[in-house]
Amino acid sequence: MSFSVQRSLDATREDYYRRYGFADLFVSIPHAPLSLAETIHRIPGVLAVAARIVGYGVISIDGFDEPITGRLISLPENGDPQVNALALRQGQSPTPDRPGEVVVNESFAAAHGLRPGSRLTITISGRKRVLTITGVALSPEYIYALGPGQIVPDDRRSALSGWSAGSWRRTWAWQISSTILPSGCVRAHRPPA
Repeated sequence: MSFSVQRSLDATREDYYRRYGFADLFVSIPHAPLSLAETIHRIPGVLAVAARIVGYGVISIDGFDEPITGRLISLPENGDPQVNALALRQGQSPTPDRPGEVVVNESFAAAHGLRPGSRLTITISGRKRVLTITGVALSPEYIYALGPGQIVPDDRRSALSGWSAGSWRRTWAWQISSTILPSGCVRAHRPPA
């Protein structure tokens, strides 16, 4: 590979990560108040903080009999996340007041022939819910999806799903407390080199 091609690929990657706010730091916390995100945001050098709910569920799709692990990630109720924003390739983000809407990662959608308007079923802690795909997206955070225990990507059996945070809390309120910050991402100011 020539030097100019390598430089172009590096610049493209950096532009993609900058445009979609790729986080500099990821933190998972079992239980913490949402106000912790505001406290972290006040630390000098922190540009943005995204507090979100992250979990797993089992996805079922008509015509595919193998189990599919879905990593479920809450999305802000208003606008794009300031950190790790989605690059929508088709459709739109879920509407906050419609808890049955979800956006899925592009490789999973392609592996199953899914598009906006397609439906899938998700099971979390034994409770099933039918969801409608509103969008297909890429995420700077996930180059590929891996389920728990997987060491090799399999787009047919691993999915990333984004739901409105408010819809998630309303739909699964019996399981998730609104005062929990299980996962967070931080973008920091980088001083010039």
